[in-house]
Amino acid sequence: MKFEKFRIQPEIIRSLKKLNFKKHTDIQYTANPDILKGEEVLAIAQTGTGNTAAIAIPNVDMIQE
Repeated sequence: MKFEKFRIQPEIIRSLKKLNFKKHTDIQYTANPDILKGEEVLAIAQTGTGNTAAIAIPNVDMIQE
């Protein structure tokens, strides 16, 4: 799924594109909707699969609001 499908601010989407992020990894796809709703999330994924971005992207979006 592409980042545009989630309600993430356009500035963040532009930054992600500059960093060559094209679509969510599995962990991001699973965790981001709940994080964006303000829900607590406990997720486990292998190192290098986008764990940090799964948490950081929606949190930066919420801070920017």
